Amino acid sequence: MAPAIFCHQREAVEQLLGAKEQDKRVGIERMRSASNAGLVWIRYLDVWGDGLPPDIPRSADSRGALTTFARDFNGRGKLPTSAPIKLLNAVHARQARAIERLSGSGATLQTALETRFATGLGGPHPTDIGFTFDRSIGVPYLPGSSVKGIARAAARLLERPRQEDLFGPEKIGADSKAWAGDVVFLDAYPAAWPQLEVDVINCHHPAYYGGKAGYPSETEDPIPVYFLTVAKETTFAFRVLSRSGAAENAGSAIQLLRFGLSELGAGAKTAVGYGAFAG
Repeated sequence: MAPAIFCHQREAVEQLLGAKEQDKRVGIERMRSASNAGLVWIRYLDVWGDGLPPDIPRSADSRGALTTFARDFNGRGKLPTSAPIKLLNAVHARQARAIERLSGSGATLQTALETRFATGLGGPHPTDIGFTFDRSIGVPYLPGSSVKGIARAAARLLERPRQEDLFGPEKIGADSKAWAGDVVFLDAYPAAWPQLEVDVINCHHPAYYGGKAGYPSETEDPIPVYFLTVAKETTFAFRVLSRSGAAENAGSAIQLLRFGLSELGAGAKTAVGYGAFAG
């Protein structure tokens, strides 16, 4: 029996390749390597029950589906000519060209994760635990707005001067003029195809935290909650540009970003150690 892939893929493979089981498996593997993992995650993850109407999936029951998804996602990295990897390489090439054309007024930081990285956990998803993938590539990433927030938080923590010159005004009111800061923060992507891992949180007192018990009891059953993470030691590429062509502004932003990524972290669950990058 071929692996369980979302139904549209299976039907397409059967129509194209006929009824031979070996041909079906080859076709499914080929389509899996070329599919957008972000689209599979949002629309076609195999977590639905067989009931009519479909059962509502919960994160506690999703370990198998997440494990299969992570395995398929990681398999894309073993195919250097696959469409997702080509798209990732193309994004890095475009960003690098933007840096080159600014003749030194842009800067790049490549740094590796020291802990697992999670992002978008609060987003809508059938398992109740979301994850953020780039829509075009289907790869985990950090939006430029989040990267800017990390650098700005670092500047605030270090009490750096000229923060508004780099980032623009932090607060805008009726009597204050708004303007864009000099530094542009590009989306940050893994330098190479990353590896996903399934992580777990155990709630040991679901009745107590759910308001169904007056006090926590050792007789309660833990409810595991599974979610996706990017494996540690994954390297991300962070790139910034200066609107005015001031190389010192781009350099200052990179210094702040390095501090913020190592001391504050990125993504979700940073308070418990997730998303820490090397300094």
